[in-house]
Amino acid sequence: MSLRLLLPLVALTVACNGKDSTADTGPVPTYYADVEPILTESCVNCHVSGGIGPMPLTSYEEVGPVADWVASAVVERRMPPAQVADGCNEYVTDPALTEEERDIIARWADGGAPEGDPADALDIEPEPDPLELSRIDLRIPMPTPYSPEIQPDEYRCFLLDWPEEEDVYVTGFGVAPGELSIVHHVIAFVATPELLDTFESIDAADPGPGYSCYGGPFGDEFPSEPINWLGAWVPGAVGWDNPEGTGVFVEPGSKIIVQMHYNSDSTTGELSDQTELLLKLDDEVERVGWTSPITNRLWPATHSMEIPANSEGVTHRAEIPWVGTSTLYDVGMHMHTFGRSGELSVTHADGSETCLVRFDTWDFNWQRSYRLAEPLVLSEGDTFNVTCTFDNPTDEDINWGEGTGDEMCLGVVFQAEGG
Repeated sequence: MSLRLLLPLVALTVACNGKDSTADTGPVPTYYADVEPILTESCVNCHVSGGIGPMPLTSYEEVGPVADWVASAVVERRMPPAQVADGCNEYVTDPALTEEERDIIARWADGGAPEGDPADALDIEPEPDPLELSRIDLRIPMPTPYSPEIQPDEYRCFLLDWPEEEDVYVTGFGVAPGELSIVHHVIAFVATPELLDTFESIDAADPGPGYSCYGGPFGDEFPSEPINWLGAWVPGAVGWDNPEGTGVFVEPGSKIIVQMHYNSDSTTGELSDQTELLLKLDDEVERVGWTSPITNRLWPATHSMEIPANSEGVTHRAEIPWVGTSTLYDVGMHMHTFGRSGELSVTHADGSETCLVRFDTWDFNWQRSYRLAEPLVLSEGDTFNVTCTFDNPTDEDINWGEGTGDEMCLGVVFQAEGG
C-alpha cells in the first residue's frame, strides 16, 4: 500500500490553518506522524542534498525551520510542481497533493510545526512508480560535458548518434542527469535521416557544443512536418515503460536530439553536465506509437496567433479533426511564459466531450505528460480542441515563435495505431 493510501489511517487530523482550512478543532498534526509521509511520497525526490530543489526536506531538522515556506508553497499549489486541474481526467500517476494532504501541512505549520514522537514515523518506503523503466538496453550520453553559459535558465540542444544498425523500437525511456542540481528538464526527439541536414546545419551555425533551442529543436522555424518524441524527463522522474505493446520506431541512420533545460537558481560556481539517455529497446511491438503536436498549423505558418501588448485573458482556440483510429495514452500541453491557462479535450463524433488535461494556472518551468488511467480510443469524426489563454504585460505584441519573448499553444499526445 502506498504512503498516500495510508495517510487517512494515520493522520485523521486535525486542527485548521485559519487562512486556508475549514475546520478549527482537533489535535495539531506532527512531523513524524503526519507530515513526513507526505514529503517522502511527493517532495524529497527533488528536495534532497544535491537535487534540483533549492533546499533538502529529508528530516525534521531541515523541514521545521522552513515550515511556513513549505505550507505556503503547497497551499498555493506552487509545489509539488504539477498544476494539472482537478476534475478533468484521471491519470496513472499524478504528483499533485490531495486537498487533505495540503491541509495537514498547513495545520501543522500554523500549529507551530511540532516534531512529535519519532516512534510515530511510518516504517515504509514509497511504492515504485507504476510506470518505472523496467530495464535499460541502451545508454546514450551527450557527446561532451557542457557548462551552462546563460543564467539562470538555458535551453540547449545536442545531436546524439544513434548506434543501432537494424530497425528497433524504443519501448521505455529514462534519463540519468550528469549534474542533477542544474538539469531542470530533458526532451528527446528522433531526427530521421531525411531531417539530418536541417539539424546539422542548425548545429553548425551555433558555436560551441550544441545549439540554443528555447522553444524546440528546429530553432526559429516551425517544422513543416512533425518530429517524433522519444520522451521527456523532469526532476524526480524515474523513467517509464511505454504503454504495453507500443514502441517508437527509430530508423537506422537517425540521430537523437536532446533538449536540455538548465536552471542554476539553487547553485553556485560553474557546474558541468553530461546527461545520459536510458532506453529500453525491442525488435517488435504490437502497435507503433508516436507523439503528435495538436495545434492550428496556420498560427505559425501565417503568424496569426496574436497576443496584443498590455493585454490580459487573450484566448486562442483551435479545432483539429481526427482521421482514422488510434488509442491515446499520454497527454500534455506546451506554452511559453505568457501562458495563463490551457485545456486539451476531444469532442467525439456523437457530440460528447472528453477533457484530456487542463491547467488553470500555467507554469512553463514544470511541463510533463500525464498517462491516462483509461486509454481513449480516437475514431473518425472525433475532433481535438486546444485552448490557451495568455496575459501579455509587455509593450510589444506577441505571436507564435521559438524565442523567449514569443508564444506557442499546442497539445502533446502519445498514441498508437489501432483502437
